[in-house]
Amino acid sequence: RLDAAGPVVSDTLGGREIVVLHKKDSWLAAAFERELDGQKLELAAHGDAIVDAKSGSKFNLAGVAVDGPLAGKKLVPVSYQLEEWYVWSTQHVGTTVWSTTP
Repeated sequence: RLDAAGPVVSDTLGGREIVVLHKKDSWLAAAFERELDGQKLELAAHGDAIVDAKSGSKFNLAGVAVDGPLAGKKLVPVSYQLEEWYVWSTQHVGTTVWSTTP
């Protein structure tokens, strides 16, 4: 579950570096490319904020930098589909499940 991982999950999907931003205790989630202006972002949760470790810029859940040197810039959305597990697992039997535990 995304709640267990926190509001920021970074991963690689199909060779692309992505980040999923998630609002705790909700179904609100969005996926974006982690590269912005040619640089790979290192996004992490700091309290209620989502912050890029390199620039110190703060992002909202829509992938828009709202503060810092990247203010006004937008992360590029990636195509995603939010599904209930029981629906997904019947249609995609070979799926690997992402987990926060090793």
